[in-house]
Amino acid sequence: MNIQQNGGFFLIKGGKSSCRGNWIKLKSSSFLLYKKQKRVSGRRILMLPHLATTWQSYLEFRSNLIKQNLCIGRPSKFWRNHLGQKTSGIMLLFGNVGAALHNLGQFYLMQRKLDEADKCYERAVKIKRRVLGLNHTDYADTLYHLGMVLYLLGKEKDAEALIQESIKILEENGMGDSITCIRRLQFLSQMYLKSNRLAEAEDVQRKVLQIMELSKGWNSMDTVIVAERLALTLQSIEKIKEAKELLERCLEARKSLLPEDHIQIAANLLHIARVAMLNSNRLRKINISEAIAELDKAKDLLHGSTRIARQVLNKRIQKGKKQKNGASEMKREGHAALVILLQSLDTLGLVETTKQELLESQGDHLPNVEAENVLLQCISSYKEFEAEKLISDSPKVKTEYLSCLKHLLSLMIDAGNKDKVTLKDLDGEIKRVEAEIHDRSKHKP
Repeated sequence: MNIQQNGGFFLIKGGKSSCRGNWIKLKSSSFLLYKKQKRVSGRRILMLPHLATTWQSYLEFRSNLIKQNLCIGRPSKFWRNHLGQKTSGIMLLFGNVGAALHNLGQFYLMQRKLDEADKCYERAVKIKRRVLGLNHTDYADTLYHLGMVLYLLGKEKDAEALIQESIKILEENGMGDSITCIRRLQFLSQMYLKSNRLAEAEDVQRKVLQIMELSKGWNSMDTVIVAERLALTLQSIEKIKEAKELLERCLEARKSLLPEDHIQIAANLLHIARVAMLNSNRLRKINISEAIAELDKAKDLLHGSTRIARQVLNKRIQKGKKQKNGASEMKREGHAALVILLQSLDTLGLVETTKQELLESQGDHLPNVEAENVLLQCISSYKEFEAEKLISDSPKVKTEYLSCLKHLLSLMIDAGNKDKVTLKDLDGEIKRVEAEIHDRSKHKP
C-alpha cells in the first residue's frame, strides 16, 4: 500500500503492506479526512473515513476493549468477506474499529451508561456507513442499537427514525420475516404504546402478526403471544368485536398447545372477561338484559381464571417445598399466578358491582353482598400467600392487592357501612401497602 499526500488529504492505494506499518507512517497526523473514492493511475485510491482514529488512539481504544473482553483483535473474516478479499489492511482495521465500537456501546448500554453508549454507537454508525454502505445489515444493526439508546435518553423522534431505517434495510435485504426484524418491529410497537400512539402500534402489530402467521402459523406459541398483544391494543382503542375474536382464537390455540391448567390460559380467560365487560358497558345504553348477559359471561370466565391460578399457586408452593433448587421457577410462575388470581378476583368484584347497578336500574334493590364477598376473598388470598415472599413480595403483586383494598373500602362507604373499626383497618392497610410500594420504587436501581 502506498501513501501519498495531496494537499490536506492522505491517499491510500491498495497494496499488500502491513496495516500496522501504514499506521506508523500516519500516526503523526491528528486526524484523517474522508474524500470520495477516485481512480488515479488506473488503481483505486481510498480516502480514510473522516472519523477514523490514528494508530495511537486505536491502540488506546483497543486496550480499553481488552479490559472489557470486547476486543475483536486482528482483522476478522467478517470484514474481509464483506469488503472483498483484496481489501487493504487499513480498511479491515476500520471495519474492526467499527465493530469494536459497537461492542463497547453494548457494554455501556448494559451498564446503563447511556451517554457513553451513545457516543460509541454514533462513531460506529459513521464508520460502518463508509466501510459497508447504507444498505448493509450490520450497519442496520448499529443503527437499531443507537436508536434504542436515544429512546432511553428521551430522544424519541430520533430513535424512531433510526429504528424504522434499520427495519427498512432488513426488509430490502430479504430479511423482513427474520427474528431480528420481528424483534425490532415489536420494540417499535412498544415505543408507540408507551407514548399512547395506539393506531401506529396497531399497524406495526398487525404487520408482525401477518409475518408470524405466514412463517409459523397458529401452532406456535410465538404467534399466539403476538396475536394477544394486538388484541389488547384493539381492546384499548375499543375495537371490541375484533379484540374478542382474536382473544378467543388465542385461547383455542393455547388449549391445544398447553396443559389445561397452565397460567397462560387463566390470563387469556381474564382478558376475554375484560372485553366482555367493555361490551356490557356499551350495551347498557341499548339493552340492559344483553348487558347483564355479557356480565354473566364475564363471571364464568373469571371463575375459570381464578380456579386455574389457585391451582398453579398450590402446585408451585408444594413443588418448591420438595425441590430446594426450584426457587427461581417457583418465583416466576408463582408470581404470575398470584397476580392473575388477584386481578381476576378484583375484576370479578367490579362485575358484581356493575351487575348490581344494572339490576337497580330495573327496580331491584338488593344489598351488594356478592361484590363484597369477592373482594374479601381477594384480600384473604393475598394474606394466604403473603408468607411466600418469593411470589408475594413484589410491587406488581402489592399493586393488585392495593387495588382490591381500595375497591372494598369504596364499596363499604357507598353501602353506608358504619363499622368504624373495619373502615379504619382498611384505610390503615391501604396506607401501609402504599408506603411499601413507594419505598420499593425509591430503592429500585
